[in-house]
Amino acid sequence: MKFPLNDGTYAHLWRIVQTSDYRQDYLKVPTSAEDEIKRIAQTYMPASCWRPAPLILIAANNETLMELMRRKDLPAIMCVAEFYSYRKRPNSSTKPKAVYLHVVWLQEEFLPYLCPENEARFQQIDWDKYLPNTKVNK
Repeated sequence: MKFPLNDGTYAHLWRIVQTSDYRQDYLKVPTSAEDEIKRIAQTYMPASCWRPAPLILIAANNETLMELMRRKDLPAIMCVAEFYSYRKRPNSSTKPKAVYLHVVWLQEEFLPYLCPENEARFQQIDWDKYLPNTKVNK
């Protein structure tokens, strides 16, 4: 599956895990909902199966997530996916480079994979920011 991005390119879905078994009861609410959601997401990403890549969360801001976590009202489904997008390096004539990202988001239903709100957030990811640095050989 491919998803359009705001810059006119696409991101391709490589693999996805969806679960409704991610919410936990806490003795003490974590200090950062974003960090906690990423920590939980990593438990669904075995290193033997997933490429090394940055993990980003597309969601409402941390304060909103914290409030939902405190009220035990986080969305029912956690999705963790590996995407890739071919990116051209600035000022380069070389072939586009595949950039991989692990993306986590929360939503109420299993399908569609990205609800409209999360799809809008996904389209705004700056994929070029994750291009690997290259050194010019002299």
